[in-house]
Amino acid sequence: MTETSRPRGEWWLLAGITLAALALRLWAIGDKGLAYDEAATALMARATAGEIVAFHWNAGFEHPPLWQLTMAAWSALFGQSEAMLRLLPALMGALAVPLAWLWVRRMWPGERALRLWTALLMALSPTLLLYSQEARMYTVVLALALLSLIALCAAVTRRRGWAIAGFVAANWIMTGFHYYSVLLIGVEGLFLLLLAARARSWRGALAGAIITLLSLAPIA
Repeated sequence: MTETSRPRGEWWLLAGITLAALALRLWAIGDKGLAYDEAATALMARATAGEIVAFHWNAGFEHPPLWQLTMAAWSALFGQSEAMLRLLPALMGALAVPLAWLWVRRMWPGERALRLWTALLMALSPTLLLYSQEARMYTVVLALALLSLIALCAAVTRRRGWAIAGFVAANWIMTGFHYYSVLLIGVEGLFLLLLAARARSWRGALAGAIITLLSLAPIA
């Protein structure tokens, strides 16, 4: 096998795994009735944007409003059948498969088998299949978390402005969907500080701290 045919073959394998992941997530997606949290999502999606923001602002134990705002717009376009309410999480769950592949490729460039096995396990994971057929924000958060990690790898290795901007933007959007996203951001910030300490660079430490704080700005 030539060197040029290997990447092409890998792309075809990834495409096949991703399509299989999508098919599994769409299979019988509308057959089950809505669970309590899904029904709450559907009900809140009928409110106006102002009502959604006001409710989440005043509620003591609620997620950030971005999921409900997204579902309000989604419902206006596609309706509120069980299948349509779950379609966005299913699409995001399938998108997580190539994103996981790309993250592994960034982290371990020479490990072709590792990234393909990662994609396959993501596609077939029963837990991810379950959440991909639930009208909640969890697969959206997963996709954004993977985007954040990919951008972080690019920012560290290439030091491009777009990578840093993408990292901050992914984290901003992610925290708009789920408050526990701060746990990942905290780990990413610690990683940046450890890299700076290893290089004995106070500028790197300062840059890492600033980037992390910028990522946390939406919930500050």
